Amino acid sequence: LAGETVPTQVPDFQPAPPTGAWGVGRRHVVFSDPSRARLPAARRDLQAWIHYPIAPGSTSRSTILPADWQAAYQPLLAKRVGDAAAIALLQARWPVTDAAPIAAGDDRFPVIVFAHGYGQMPSNYQALISGLVSEGHVVVAIASAGVAHLVLLPAGRQVLKDDISDALYQASADDIVFAARQTQRL
Repeated sequence: LAGETVPTQVPDFQPAPPTGAWGVGRRHVVFSDPSRARLPAARRDLQAWIHYPIAPGSTSRSTILPADWQAAYQPLLAKRVGDAAAIALLQARWPVTDAAPIAAGDDRFPVIVFAHGYGQMPSNYQALISGLVSEGHVVVAIASAGVAHLVLLPAGRQVLKDDISDALYQASADDIVFAARQTQRL
């Protein structure tokens, strides 16, 4: 077998829908904060996915990340879980509808700003996030540059996680506050 490529079997992983009454919609947004510029950037761009309730039964299926994020994240994820599992997780079709209209009616939904753990991605928590949304919450899942395993910025620039530090924790806390303030404006 020396020099031959051994095919990797990729399991067909299709997550179950969440159990709550609402479907799950999602939009990707970028919140830009010029007050927290860090060289060489003129502002801090905070990537976020807003997950929100949509009409029951109207959920389609989408991959966990956009194609450009998948391509960048797959080799990093493969180092943690292996090639087959990384491919399966990134190709799985989650019960989430991109850019769907928010649920109609008089319902007001509580908002949760969700910050991932160090070296993680918000997408790693999709089952938890979808469960919260299906129960009637809006979840703003942020990807903090330097804290997340990977963040893609405009023009395809990649930011990998930094060494843990007090400054990094402060930047992450500031991202959470900034996301909460931006969400109030939506």
